[in-house]
Amino acid sequence: MVKHPEKNIWYKPGESVEIACIADGIPKPVYRWKRNEIDFTPSRNDNRVVQLPGQGTLVFNTPEDKDEGIYQCFADNGYGVVVSVQVKFREAKLARFPYEEKKSKLLFSQINVQEENIEVHI
Repeated sequence: MVKHPEKNIWYKPGESVEIACIADGIPKPVYRWKRNEIDFTPSRNDNRVVQLPGQGTLVFNTPEDKDEGIYQCFADNGYGVVVSVQVKFREAKLARFPYEEKKSKLLFSQINVQEENIEVHI
């Protein structure tokens, strides 16, 4: 395998993203993909997902929630099969941070201001 994909790939809705897979061999390898351990055919995704010609790289033009999963590339040249790492493909999301309003509760019962000294009585 000449180019392995990253192990974790995060996408933002509306932005295209690639999962790289390039192998070399004689004869040239034929590529196939699995998503969640099931054969995955990019052409069955309304041109939202395409495989680049002559390589196994997948391009998600408009990734959606249903595209999330674990992907793996297989390159077979008839003499052997090379398998990529498993890729976790997920939408990049930020969870809401818990927010606690912290209120300072300083109650002053009496403040005396004199020439140079400030006295605070609590």
